[in-house]
Amino acid sequence: MEIVRRKGCTLRFPFELFQEQQKSYNTGPKKHVWESLEERTAALESRATILGHIGAETAKKWFGWELGELYAVGCCGGVLFCIHGGTVVV
Repeated sequence: MEIVRRKGCTLRFPFELFQEQQKSYNTGPKKHVWESLEERTAALESRATILGHIGAETAKKWFGWELGELYAVGCCGGVLFCIHGGTVVV
């Protein structure tokens, strides 16, 4: 899954591909809520895939994000945080 970069638009992952991974993640047995920054560091992967998520309170504490939970997506050796649908917010 490649990140989409368009001039004047928010970074995001292709909606359909992100939605497929989100559906698989939400219904799968390996759902993982991150509760420490160390978990983020340990989860780095080279291809974009949903690695876990952080709850609304953690998102608020870590980033000042007040709009709910965020999905953690491994991408190019780093982690991006996305809202439902794949829009990168952090």
